[in-house]
Amino acid sequence: MRFFAFLLALVLTLQFAKADSLAFDNCEALGIENCNEFRQLNITTEQQKQLLSSLLGIKSNMNIHDFVFDWNKKLNFVGIPDSVLPENYKTIENAWLALTGIMPSVLYGKNLYINNSGFVQAKYGYKLSRPSDYFNGAWDSCTNNPATSSNEGEEGDCRTEYPENSDASFLNVFSNDKWIGNGTLVKFNTTYETNNFKSELNVVNKIQRSHYRWQEGSCCRCNRCCWRVDRRTTRCDENCERCGCNTNSKNCRYSNTDYRHDSFILSDYKTAHLEKISFSQSNILYDKAKSTAYLVLNNTDVDYYELNINEYNLVKRNLEYKYNYSYLPANVLTAKADYKPRIEANVFSTLEERNDSDFISFFLESKKAYDCEIKLFYYFNSFNLTCNVTLLPQTELNITTDKFFYMPNETIKANISIKSKTSANDAAITIRYGDYARNVTGSTILLMPAQVNANQISAEFSTDLTKQSAAAVKTISIYAGENPSYYVNVFWFVIGFLSFISALRMCWLKFVGEGND
Repeated sequence: MRFFAFLLALVLTLQFAKADSLAFDNCEALGIENCNEFRQLNITTEQQKQLLSSLLGIKSNMNIHDFVFDWNKKLNFVGIPDSVLPENYKTIENAWLALTGIMPSVLYGKNLYINNSGFVQAKYGYKLSRPSDYFNGAWDSCTNNPATSSNEGEEGDCRTEYPENSDASFLNVFSNDKWIGNGTLVKFNTTYETNNFKSELNVVNKIQRSHYRWQEGSCCRCNRCCWRVDRRTTRCDENCERCGCNTNSKNCRYSNTDYRHDSFILSDYKTAHLEKISFSQSNILYDKAKSTAYLVLNNTDVDYYELNINEYNLVKRNLEYKYNYSYLPANVLTAKADYKPRIEANVFSTLEERNDSDFISFFLESKKAYDCEIKLFYYFNSFNLTCNVTLLPQTELNITTDKFFYMPNETIKANISIKSKTSANDAAITIRYGDYARNVTGSTILLMPAQVNANQISAEFSTDLTKQSAAAVKTISIYAGENPSYYVNVFWFVIGFLSFISALRMCWLKFVGEGND
């Protein structure tokens, strides 16, 4: 309910607001609490926008596209966006056009990604006016060459009136050079990997035009000539009857009505890429020796995915969403994604990225059967896949030595052997003995010096995803001290003492026993 109340308040506000829609002055209208506390912050308008935009909606691909669509659809541009340059032509003033958005879409890096269907939104504005009437200054003129208009389409007019005008403008929207509509919000469908969208505004001012032309009237100036009155008299005067007319009057009278069309074309463009969807059947590899399962999944262009195996749940998120705002001060929103990988799981797990693929290991209890499902979520689409848990073949790892007792610095000959149903020739084994450590490949024989107080040789093989992990430990005995012969003498003394006691007992039983008989 709170979300819808916010949207209602937003719509009502944006219809009248002239200030930046994401500034503190518009805080209450955005449905945000503690606005007075925000206003106490001494930060720039850009910082205000970042703060308030971070509080808008829930940023996940489950609802961000609906939120952006509702926001942008109801924006009311009360002025020319800051990033758009207006144009003027004759009676057309401050004409502008912006292809403001493609919805749904996600801005990732420098590329804009779209679904195979959606809407193209365009916004525009202009002001139409009428030309000033032309008039030469007189309705009647007594001259052979009265003044006329020299304007285009009005040449020869003694007067031109423009009683009214009308808007004959129209908008066209194209996708990959194909016309898809003529509105500010047009639906599109595409299967192209790269899509070029164009909005084209034909601004047309249709102006009614009344023409007045000079029409010839009666004579207003006679010619001067002389004529004989009688034999002795000649008279000279201006006389139309005798001399003819020198100049007829010109009367400015209505001629006809037509229309003038002041027009020009504005265009704006955006390029978007169809989201890439590719996946294969997933398989979970299980290392029973370590109760660890492994998931290898190509994470390219995947928003996030969810793995469910019985009671275990693991979510790997690749993207973090925020809003990108443009065309200030209206603030057209676009979903923006940044790569910030993270795991959410109810089981211990680790993440490693290998060549654009996720390598995830997690604890998995051994069971006879598993219910396994993977849900893949892209920018706009999701898919459910079944998965199998495959038990890796068992691996045998053993250590044998040439003897049990060693003198310090005496050479230990250790035989490391590894076996499995799959090839183990390339198996990487880590050997540790005291401060000695070495990595070997496959079965091998090692020679190493015996160390005082180092009585165990360990070998470990971590799964290569073709066979299980394995470990082995071999215990040996190392004589300690500066004089090892001391321990040898003690050993023989103990052996001799035990032999003497055994012989004494045998004699006692023999003689004492015979005496009793």
